[in-house]
Amino acid sequence: MTDAKPLCEPCSTRNIESIAIQYCQDCDEQFCEVCTASHKTQKATKGHAIVDIKLAQFNTPKRNASGYCLTCDDPEPLCPPCAEQHTAMKLTRDHKLSFDIANFILSYKSKEEPTADAVCSDDQRTCESCAYHQKSVNAAYYCKECDEFMCDACYLQHKAMKNFSMHDMVDVNSMSSSVEILKNKETEAETKTSSDEEDEDYNIETLSQASSSSYDRCKTRQIDMGMPACEPCSRENNTVNASYFCEECDENLCEECYNFHQVEPEKPTAYSCWVMACNWTVCGVCDSLEITKPSDVWCSECDEGLYTECGKHHAVSKASRSHSTIPIAEYKQLPTDILKIVHTCSKHNEKFQTYCKKHDCPCCHRCVIETHNGCIDITAIDDIIKDVKSSNTLYDIELMIEEVAENLEKITKFQKDNVISLNDQRTWIDNKIKQTRIKINCHLDQIQEELLEKLNTIEERERKKIENLLTSLEEKKTEMNEFKTTLSNVKQHASDLQVFLTIKQMENRVIVEGRLLETLANSDSLKQISLSLKDDDIFQKISNLKSIGQIEVAIGPNEAMITRMKGKQAQLELVSKSPRLIEDIQLNLKRTVKTGLENTKGCLILPDDSLVLSCRSNNVVRFFSSQEKKDFEITISPRNVIDVAFIPEENTIVTTSGGDDKHCINIIDIKDRTIIREVRVNSSYYGVVYNDSKLITCAKDEGLNILKNGNCEVVEEIKIKEMTIFSYITAFEDKLYYTNRQHHTVTCCDMKGTNLWTFKKTSILSYPQGVTVDNYGNVYVTTSCNVIVISSDGKRVLELLKKRWTTSPLCIKL
Repeated sequence: MTDAKPLCEPCSTRNIESIAIQYCQDCDEQFCEVCTASHKTQKATKGHAIVDIKLAQFNTPKRNASGYCLTCDDPEPLCPPCAEQHTAMKLTRDHKLSFDIANFILSYKSKEEPTADAVCSDDQRTCESCAYHQKSVNAAYYCKECDEFMCDACYLQHKAMKNFSMHDMVDVNSMSSSVEILKNKETEAETKTSSDEEDEDYNIETLSQASSSSYDRCKTRQIDMGMPACEPCSRENNTVNASYFCEECDENLCEECYNFHQVEPEKPTAYSCWVMACNWTVCGVCDSLEITKPSDVWCSECDEGLYTECGKHHAVSKASRSHSTIPIAEYKQLPTDILKIVHTCSKHNEKFQTYCKKHDCPCCHRCVIETHNGCIDITAIDDIIKDVKSSNTLYDIELMIEEVAENLEKITKFQKDNVISLNDQRTWIDNKIKQTRIKINCHLDQIQEELLEKLNTIEERERKKIENLLTSLEEKKTEMNEFKTTLSNVKQHASDLQVFLTIKQMENRVIVEGRLLETLANSDSLKQISLSLKDDDIFQKISNLKSIGQIEVAIGPNEAMITRMKGKQAQLELVSKSPRLIEDIQLNLKRTVKTGLENTKGCLILPDDSLVLSCRSNNVVRFFSSQEKKDFEITISPRNVIDVAFIPEENTIVTTSGGDDKHCINIIDIKDRTIIREVRVNSSYYGVVYNDSKLITCAKDEGLNILKNGNCEVVEEIKIKEMTIFSYITAFEDKLYYTNRQHHTVTCCDMKGTNLWTFKKTSILSYPQGVTVDNYGNVYVTTSCNVIVISSDGKRVLELLKKRWTTSPLCIKL
């Protein structure tokens, strides 16, 4: 460096001349006092090593060694200042030095003369090595192995020594309140001798009396002296004692924050992320300096808001000049879930640098070493996210979102129309019920009227009979009274002859009347006549009538035509499911179904977990319920049923009949359990798959035929030479996979028939037949002796099942 005073580099970028007093070793940049304070408080650079500018000027000179340590296992030459420093540090105070350097021959690195940093920040603890020499210098670092605080100069000396170069050094600016340090010192104080206890008491007293302003502020927030404050609560300007310390997060926690921390062990920074998201309105740099200023811009890479002036420094600093910022007004429009996404590792508090496709997660460099050391598909995260906003995948997702929204609109409209139609139908049925009730009432009224009329008629008829009888009886009674009066007069006043003749006349009449009375008494005329109603318990029958009709629900076809999403799934290249390694695939036996079939050529697993098998020997398609019991079966004509495919929109099964003179495709309605269509075709079809509203079949000696769903008309032919019998096909996204039994191959092509890859390895792939594919593009194939899986790129293969059957496996489905 020249004799001219160094200038602050960020200020020079803004054409401002400021004298540099500090130097950042990580950024290789000089700062003035203002830029130093800003550099220390920014999230992206607060952990950088900042030293006095004078120390930065002594990086090159060398000093002659004058001695070495006799006690160290791996001694190195020491200059006088380093020898003095060696005897000042805790671990090496009792070491013996030798100044016979002539006997010590060893190449050595450059060393620096220790110089106390007079302008070290007030918020650092006291350097213990300097305190041993009765010098008061603020500490800048802490060595975990040595359990010692050091200033900048002692830190450089410490790192330069071979025995201490690998020690874990922590910047005190990034340290939380040292709960762990105090605990270690208390433990050592209980176990050491009284002389050691006095030495440790001195160190603890040094810690408690340190001149760090931030540490003093932390003490004033504590309820109990010596206890640290909860850091999450402190960030919310709340004063709560810390009861726990998280080693992974290096953070002090109160009881409440500890409980929250325990709830989400996989997300140890969920709380801090939320606090950060809530504090986006405050400048993070100013907040670290206990100054409250509103944030004007947001840096996504630093995960903090910046005031205008802080944003200017952020824009010119080497470490952050490449960061992109957005106005805070635009940032706050992002959803809360997006605001919670951070750019740093929650476990190591380091920036994400790579992305593991196997585990679908971003990683910092320590994550790669600790957790993803065995992962082979790790890519720099900058390469992954490059041009992501203009990528085809983002466009596809936007298109799919539009399609989903359009389908939702269609379904919503259809369902709303259905609600209206249901209301209309309810009104119609309500009127129908009321009309039926009126008709029933009218019918009952008519029955009532007819019955009452009949009652009146019968009553009047019977009443007249009785009245006529009564009239006749009255006449007889009058006549008898007259006979009685006449007989009395004749007896008193008539002669005997007159009496005799009168008696004879009356005798005949009385005898006749008496006989008439006897005849009348023996007839039904004198019997009691009564009326009654014979209803045959009709009222009880009506009371037992529960309903005069049934309300039924009919399920009609779906009239909302759903737009298919081009067979794609939302699989963003950087955040999609990474290709599943075939080496990770393991098969576990879940269940065994006794089919009672031989020579099964096709199989399906329906959405309700039921099983469909096609049997060539029995020429049937047999359905099994999810409980593994036979449900029903359909006999296929003509013979030689081969493969089956499921059409979800129609809830039907399609079958092919290869190898027969009468080539045919049958369509079975699962609900009605009948063949609803039988379509004659000109080709011998074997394998069949349903994809994107089309049937794709393997046609012997022709290739792949694409059929229109419904009438099975061939709409496109993909010519493939030597397409053999018993070739099967499956589809995934925009790719087709088919087997060739004679050539022992499995081929992947696009929808136009362009060959993408062909796998052939007769040692493991012999007479392939059934084929299926998983959601990762891995292809599963049945052969004459095993079941194998081929990677999505067609380059790797794994044998999943070796032959253990009396016959070869013929079909497979996922």
